[in-house]
Amino acid sequence: AQHLHTEIISADSRQIYKLMDVGTAKPSFPEKKLIPHHMIDLVYPDELFNAARYNREVRIIIEKKQNQGHLPFMVGGCGLYIKAVTQGIFEGPGPQPEFRKSLLCEAKEKGTSFLFERLSSIDPTASTKIHPNDLFRIIRALEVYHITGVPISSFRSNKALYPAPYDTLIIGLSRDRRELYNRIEDRCKKMVETGLIDEVKNLLNMGFKEDAFAFKGPAYTQAIEYLRGMYTLDRALYLMQRETKRFAKRQFTWFRQIPNIIWFHLDGNKPNAEDQTVKKILELVQKWLN
Repeated sequence: AQHLHTEIISADSRQIYKLMDVGTAKPSFPEKKLIPHHMIDLVYPDELFNAARYNREVRIIIEKKQNQGHLPFMVGGCGLYIKAVTQGIFEGPGPQPEFRKSLLCEAKEKGTSFLFERLSSIDPTASTKIHPNDLFRIIRALEVYHITGVPISSFRSNKALYPAPYDTLIIGLSRDRRELYNRIEDRCKKMVETGLIDEVKNLLNMGFKEDAFAFKGPAYTQAIEYLRGMYTLDRALYLMQRETKRFAKRQFTWFRQIPNIIWFHLDGNKPNAEDQTVKKILELVQKWLN
């Protein structure tokens, strides 16, 4: 970002939440002072935030950066957010609060699996792409069908509804799997050591519910389970590390399906490996711009 004289647009689906700093590994104050960051600390943990909203807000930032003569630089691991901006996204009809409320009550009474089975019966295609525990996306798919009578997968398969507006250069970074897993283990340990448990405890004490969508996923789930007395801290850390590794594996699967990604492999055993990779990426960017 310094070399390109631009700013960073975060594409992290958890860094959008306020008060969630340790478990999302947000950039530090010195990092943000060095390079301005966007799409961080936007909503509270009990507020809903989806890819459609991300897409709308990021496009405003991109247009502003382009008007200033800067190359927009989006960084992060949420494949859905990146896909929404670079390939377009179906936004669908607006929400129906009462219908959503009724589905939430059903989920609370009968379980998320009950709603997932309903989705599977009306939209088998969507059910293969939505995790059975992803209550937010399950409800959204059921809501679209309720309002339109058309499965959400039918809308999403019609690319004419949401054409991609940009020429994009997409760069992926990979590491040796063992090296990556070691780094994940160290990161999880560091998060626990630097206050993850206290961060979650404070959020719960402020009144945020354990089942808030912001808490879904590695780190926060295990921290909550530890605070509920389900595990020892060592066990919670182990599960956090395990689930983060699984999440990283799913990320690789997602990104390998995106066409035209140019991959760079980082080798931690080689001196100056990251500096050399930065140099190669900048050369690629300049070639692409010309």
